[in-house]
Amino acid sequence: MKLLNIFALALIFSSSSFAQEITVSPARISETRSGDIMPPDQTSHTSMDGLTLTLHIAGEGVRTASTYGKIEIAEAVDDTGKNLKPEEGAFYVPDEFQPTVSEFDRMMRENEGKADDNAGFNIELKLLASAREAKTLRTVKGQFQVRAGGEKRTVKATQLLQKIGKPLEDPALKEAGVEISFIDPKTKESMFFGGDDANSLAIRAKGSFDNIADVHVTSAAGEDVTQGNYSSTSNAEKTIVYNLSTPLTDDMTLAVDLLIGQETITVPIDLKDIPLP
Repeated sequence: MKLLNIFALALIFSSSSFAQEITVSPARISETRSGDIMPPDQTSHTSMDGLTLTLHIAGEGVRTASTYGKIEIAEAVDDTGKNLKPEEGAFYVPDEFQPTVSEFDRMMRENEGKADDNAGFNIELKLLASAREAKTLRTVKGQFQVRAGGEKRTVKATQLLQKIGKPLEDPALKEAGVEISFIDPKTKESMFFGGDDANSLAIRAKGSFDNIADVHVTSAAGEDVTQGNYSSTSNAEKTIVYNLSTPLTDDMTLAVDLLIGQETITVPIDLKDIPLP
């Protein structure tokens, strides 16, 4: 594999209160190819052929970024002229906002005492496979959005077993434009995710659920018992099932971290001549 040079793009956002430099730099590129040797009706393997371009986003402009999403690829061409832009609506081009730092990375940073490091974050662009004779990814243009800033508020709830089937009420939720209700882990929506019902907490969020920064459940002793989550979005509602390390009890506390008043920043992508693997 050829050594990947770094091509950074410095951006200034004069129309935003986050009018500071943001860099978009290629960090890694990989490509997958496959082909059927037997007739397609005799094979069951499905592969995701194509290029994966990882971009590193950094700079003062994203220091307070919490989520990113709305990735749009306007142009992607290799040096043979082949169009690598995914088809409109391709399922591997995510539209939802997602955290800039994964739950696993966040825990690792906290364990290492680096929770406040401004290390930036990575995003992935999924492109079609390049021509075999291509040497470089000649042009990649597009944009994505980052949600940054805002005031952090935490909403807490106790007696969680008694709240199943009821809404979570707090003025901060209304200010954030979010509605949250507790649902039974045995409902059809929750059971889709599997797992142990007794060791689960399920909620349904409506409205601006991207303003939910984090959710965790603690025991009576203050220990975080949250072990990841699964979610599904449909009709402007998001169902989230949180897996717990112990059965849910009424002496546990739910904490919902909200970000109120965040600003959405549109970040352009304009990169050239990236060596292919």
